[in-house]
Amino acid sequence: MKNLIPFLIIILLGVACNDEQSPTVNPNIEEQGDLSDLTKSNLQFSFDLFKEVESSADENANVLISPLSIEIALYMLLNGADNNTLEEIRSAMNLDQFYPNGINARYPELLAILESNDPSLNLNISNAMFWDPIGINVEENYKDIIANNYHGSLFELDFNNVEQSLQLINNWADNTTNGRIKEVLTDISADEVLFLLNALYFIGDWKFGFAEESTQDMTFTLSNGNEIQTPIMFTDNVFKSIVNEVYSAVELDFKGEEYSMTFVMPNENNINDYINETLNSDFKSLYDQINTDLEEQRIFLNLPKFEVKNKIQLKEILKTLGINEAFSSTADLSKMGTSGGNLFVTRVIHDAFLKIDEKGAEGAAVTTIGVGVTSLPPVVSFDKPFLYWIKHKETDTMVFMGKMENPHE
Repeated sequence: MKNLIPFLIIILLGVACNDEQSPTVNPNIEEQGDLSDLTKSNLQFSFDLFKEVESSADENANVLISPLSIEIALYMLLNGADNNTLEEIRSAMNLDQFYPNGINARYPELLAILESNDPSLNLNISNAMFWDPIGINVEENYKDIIANNYHGSLFELDFNNVEQSLQLINNWADNTTNGRIKEVLTDISADEVLFLLNALYFIGDWKFGFAEESTQDMTFTLSNGNEIQTPIMFTDNVFKSIVNEVYSAVELDFKGEEYSMTFVMPNENNINDYINETLNSDFKSLYDQINTDLEEQRIFLNLPKFEVKNKIQLKEILKTLGINEAFSSTADLSKMGTSGGNLFVTRVIHDAFLKIDEKGAEGAAVTTIGVGVTSLPPVVSFDKPFLYWIKHKETDTMVFMGKMENPHE
């Protein structure tokens, strides 16, 4: 039986126009950054983005984002931007050494290294651009970049036929996420002329799984102190883990060991206090410390099954990170195309789905604990809210990041 863990994400950018004209574009600028520079920039942006998303959410809400998906969508937007609009996006994404041409060169390298050699794991990334030719004349160079560098599908639609356009866009999302995200748009406003979409689908098997017969209802204590009964999986195995006075952390590898999922739970503090005191000061330092502290040891691991699906409006969050002009009437998206007015970003929507369960566990993951041994392995029970992330281990590329507050929501 396979342990199927689907993760899906769609990032959608709506572009509209107004009556102001774009400024003169800058000449093309070369840069020297290599793939390692890009992945370092992506990692920092992942932390910055997650902190803003988490701080803007209700304290008792589950949080889930795919930094990788959002980064790819912004790469595509970056190619249409110029002047201050371009510089704001670059600054927010920590792309000091990169302009669009450098990112376009590194993006295929990143995809190649993210591809797994293990048949039990699949990361599928899809991009698309939908536009109304009556509302915007898309630059041929921009079309070529989306199609060739980002392997994007190009669709001309009549946005006046709203129902048909919505059906085609939502069908694309449905098909590229294996039916997990069926609807990303419910309307198209009169001033919207173009949409950029990225869809990411991840499915993988644990290296060491959980036996279904070991799963039982146990107590999970919410941040507000309330207790719920929820299915908790159990396994006894050797994992990279750490238990200290501040936090407990466990890293679970997927088969092939190219990707892993890390769970982090504060031992004393409420998860929200822990985030406010620790993560908001320096998430990167915590991440580095956990990677340093983790060591292989046998543990008894209790982990809740959970499923999360949410929709996030990212416009205000991206503005907080410094991307302001792109959403204003003074935006410079002139490299994207021309219209009767000035192009600007209307909205950024993020849909995500994540499911964790024990399926596919091979029997070796089930162990009977003998009574009477002189010392038992440490017990790590994720029985209260915790943080987690899924990453590509070699590049530290964050595929997903989240906070689990309530496994029932």
